[in-house]
Amino acid sequence: MIIQPGPVVDFLIANQNVKDPYSIDWEKAKRTLKNLRVKTRPTNTEYKITGLSEKPCNEQLYVFFLCYGIIEGMEWNGPFLNGCDSFHFLFIP
Repeated sequence: MIIQPGPVVDFLIANQNVKDPYSIDWEKAKRTLKNLRVKTRPTNTEYKITGLSEKPCNEQLYVFFLCYGIIEGMEWNGPFLNGCDSFHFLFIP
């Protein structure tokens, strides 16, 4: 399969031959995107898609690392944030 550069949604629309994002079969999209490498703009950082979640961004919690790290053998007691909160914390003054 040849993949053209561009937004992931545009790739899925072309891959499934649908007219709009609301018609995408997300079970098929999960299989198509699994292990796909994507490059983000503007940093050109490359990520590998390991899976898609059923939860929306504002319900997914993860450990928020700012200037901290986990030392081997220590438990992390730092904040758990969702994607929306961390975006507001980092990018909106």
